[in-house]
Amino acid sequence: LILGDGYTAADTTFFRDHAEALRARMIDNTSPFTEYADYFNIYTVFTPSDSSGIYTPCTGIGADGTCTPYLNLNPISSTYYHSRYSSFVDELNDSLSRLLTTDRTVVNEVLVSWGFDTLFTPVFMLAKSRYYGGGGAPMLAASCTDYNFSSIISPNKALHEFGHSLAVLRDEYWSEGSDAFVLDTLNMSDTNYLAEVPWRNWEGFGGWPDDPTIGVHPHDGNPGWWKPTNASCKMEVLDSAYCNVCREAIIERIHQLAPSMYGHSPSSLDPLIASETTTFSVDLIQTTNNTVVVEWWL
Repeated sequence: LILGDGYTAADTTFFRDHAEALRARMIDNTSPFTEYADYFNIYTVFTPSDSSGIYTPCTGIGADGTCTPYLNLNPISSTYYHSRYSSFVDELNDSLSRLLTTDRTVVNEVLVSWGFDTLFTPVFMLAKSRYYGGGGAPMLAASCTDYNFSSIISPNKALHEFGHSLAVLRDEYWSEGSDAFVLDTLNMSDTNYLAEVPWRNWEGFGGWPDDPTIGVHPHDGNPGWWKPTNASCKMEVLDSAYCNVCREAIIERIHQLAPSMYGHSPSSLDPLIASETTTFSVDLIQTTNNTVVVEWWL
């Protein structure tokens, strides 16, 4: 589901254009979503805000002169989902200037009102702002949009945040405040011993022009943490592809939310008679390159 905050009633066309640009980048141009397109139903819901833009106080860690041109002190309550920059991080006991968050309670109210499951519906929140930022919470990716979507950075930024919210992937770059988000997970490890990193089975594989051999690479600026690639994954560089490790994590999550098999014959209630021949079959959601394989066991 694609939602938008900071769009007034006059911005309906803007929101629709932004949502379509994100859909096209995701489904038409980003692996593994392109291969798994048939697993997704994408909807948009437009909810106009009273004021245009997102609350941007330009305070906290990372706030500097580059933020000042985007200063926006409109009340948080004047936008539909109460999105804001400079969100507070408990681990830092401070706010992060570029951290964009939204009110999950309001998001859930909209999900329920339209019949979506709040636990199983991935959500994109497009925030109408020129100030570069974003955030990824479980099943909710919030990202800035350029007012005119004139830059490729906006949908790529949203997909980066989606990596956090959908597959619990971690940033593979380092910036101010990053030490609050470190976690030993699928694409981040506190050991450089190959046999113990989560992506050890990918060692030595590449697979994309911008994805060199996967190994154990240090996180810049934070000794003691390691990542699968060196500046060649969307979780580090926005206009890169997801690396193999992150694509696998996304695919596994897709299968959790939408299992490949959606039907089978005979039904679980049909009796099987030993003296008769029974034909078994399954109905599968196929990937675009037909890599779904079925193994039968008796």
